[in-house]
Amino acid sequence: DTPKRVIDVPVLTVTANRVNEMFSKPTRKLFGTRTLSGTEGESADDYMSATNSSYLIPKFDGQWYAVKDADGNLHLASDASDNSVYASFLSMDGKSMGVGELIFDADGNAKSIHLYGNTIPINLDTFQEMVTVALCNNPSSGTEEIIDMFTLQGTNATLVKDSYANLGISDVEVKISIADMYDVQHEIKPLLKLAGAGHVQTYGDKGATQEGNGIVIGTTGQSKRLEQFSVSLPEGTDGSIEYRGHLQGIGWNGWVKDGAPCGTTGESRRIEAVQMTLTGAVANDYSVWYRVHSQTFGWLGWAKDGQAAGTAGQSKRAEAVEVQALPKGQVPGDYVEGQASYIGAATADVHLQGTGWAGSGSALEFGTTGQSRRLEAIGITTPNQPEAGGVTYEVHAQGIGWMGAVADGALAGTTGQSRRLEAVRVSLTGDMANDFSVWYRVHSQTYGWLGWAHDGEEAGTTGLSKRAEAIDVQILPQGQVPGDYDGSAACVTR
Repeated sequence: DTPKRVIDVPVLTVTANRVNEMFSKPTRKLFGTRTLSGTEGESADDYMSATNSSYLIPKFDGQWYAVKDADGNLHLASDASDNSVYASFLSMDGKSMGVGELIFDADGNAKSIHLYGNTIPINLDTFQEMVTVALCNNPSSGTEEIIDMFTLQGTNATLVKDSYANLGISDVEVKISIADMYDVQHEIKPLLKLAGAGHVQTYGDKGATQEGNGIVIGTTGQSKRLEQFSVSLPEGTDGSIEYRGHLQGIGWNGWVKDGAPCGTTGESRRIEAVQMTLTGAVANDYSVWYRVHSQTFGWLGWAKDGQAAGTAGQSKRAEAVEVQALPKGQVPGDYVEGQASYIGAATADVHLQGTGWAGSGSALEFGTTGQSRRLEAIGITTPNQPEAGGVTYEVHAQGIGWMGAVADGALAGTTGQSRRLEAVRVSLTGDMANDFSVWYRVHSQTYGWLGWAHDGEEAGTTGLSKRAEAIDVQILPQGQVPGDYDGSAACVTR
């Protein structure tokens, strides 16, 4: 019946298992006042005393500290501040110098030793004696637990801040508890070590390489198409990883899982896009993140849990796929919100001034630029997309205005009347509209390329007698934007 108090930063104790050695990893204390569910100005230290608890800021992935010695070995450390770690220091004859902090400069290089009780730090630029550094938890806790040790001479050590996985820590568990109030446990799930392989142009079968928290299948910088790939979870995982690809000349193939090959060999057929998802119990705690290194575009943005990644309808080869399985709520270290993970192309017939019907083709851009030629009519379709659905579109024509929406390849505009198109509106239909957005922009007389519109917004000009000369169409997962999106106006009106 005790009222629950909501706090922004939970009471925390961290234990981790590294190379079969269990140790307590204390974190920086939270000082100052904060609101604890309706109680204004309650001190964090008062709360610690009142509940007999430790009130500590959690250290999640990407915020762990270690010291790299002169031989390149990493030694886990407990941070005293942003640029220092707790340690006790011994001279080479075994005599204690005291406890305090090893301090680093802004570049992460060892700078000085601060012994508690001494007001003047020991400058390591001038102090060249060898010292044994025993990295420990906060000495003021009363129990000086040694975490790791190394030998220091001068400034030959650096501070490293990285994820617990990259620092060699496994099975990290975070427990949260507040005495007399409530007990909660929250576990930071260990990263899943994926395995995979691919079949690459020229090279044939090629194993995946470990990259950060995941794997990379294929090559970059060599202009080699990825023709087949497979991914699997660690043995004993309760669940599966399923995946499929968009293949040259075939489109989206069927789903396979758990190390089964996706794609082809011996057919010189490129993979262009992929989708992946987790199933079973593992999907409750983890998300699968993946991205494609695509011809022309390079690394596209990250997709996850069934979203499309890569390109379709542009004849662009996928050259590599990077895959990570991360605990729910975590994102890859280089994740950029809104960056397009998938760029789908439309197919269009366009009727151009002086040419007539220019024929259908799958691309991102339709019409002409730099030729002062008007678009007169257009018909758009969206084949080979990851989900069922179609497209509707409406044009604003000279002397007519908005002509009413048509769908899936039907004529929008006029022919044989020399009427210019001036603006467009485009929308997706069916299942595609639930998970994807259609982005489009118009190359307009006088203005050139206007800004991007999406999902039924107006793009082009109205009331200004300006011809539309070209239209650029991209199909992206919802929440993502074109690479050159800058928020500029998509439609100019009188």
